[in-house]
Amino acid sequence: MANNYNFLDAYGSVLTASSKEVGGAHQPIVQINSALGAIPVSFSGSPSISGTVNVGGSVLGTYGEDTGHTDGNAGLFTLGVRNDLTSSFVSANLDYTPRATDSAGRTLVKPFASDASSVFGVGSVNGAASVILMTAPGAGLKNYLTDFAVANTGAATTLVRITAGGASVLAFTIAPTGGGSNMIGFATPISAPPNSPINMAADTASSVVYGTAYGYRAP
Repeated sequence: MANNYNFLDAYGSVLTASSKEVGGAHQPIVQINSALGAIPVSFSGSPSISGTVNVGGSVLGTYGEDTGHTDGNAGLFTLGVRNDLTSSFVSANLDYTPRATDSAGRTLVKPFASDASSVFGVGSVNGAASVILMTAPGAGLKNYLTDFAVANTGAATTLVRITAGGASVLAFTIAPTGGGSNMIGFATPISAPPNSPINMAADTASSVVYGTAYGYRAP
């Protein structure tokens, strides 16, 4: 079956053989393929579009998934917004937002999780004991530990255990004597089981051992 075509100007009016120009200006042509249901759009010259253009349905790009790069490929210029204060551009969770950059145009990245998900806790033990540094996060959530600091004001060096609620051990470190301190940053965050606190436990009585935990809560 033969295809039928209508040629429209930029305002949706059907073009005839004598209507190549409207109002003295060359108009872009939209070609409608009614038989195939496709709408190929072609422009000649250097057309420009002003005002608001609403596009419904899907907008397809040029390159498919796993398409290899070729010299001369063209793309769209994606703009970011300089944000020296790193404050939020948006007013609510799940809002669309532009990309934030610093004063040199470098993309700003918050590692691991958003500020709203970040948590920290402090505690101390006097003797061989255990203390909660991060409370249980709630149903469906886990505590993730990214950094841990320990300081020992007592006279005895002690092994320090980081545990899930005083049960399974998540990590070990040493708290040296005489005000000695130790800080660990975990490149891969350590997680406790769902809805479990994170504790610090000193194996040897040493007065006083202080702990500080930094991390976030997530599923």
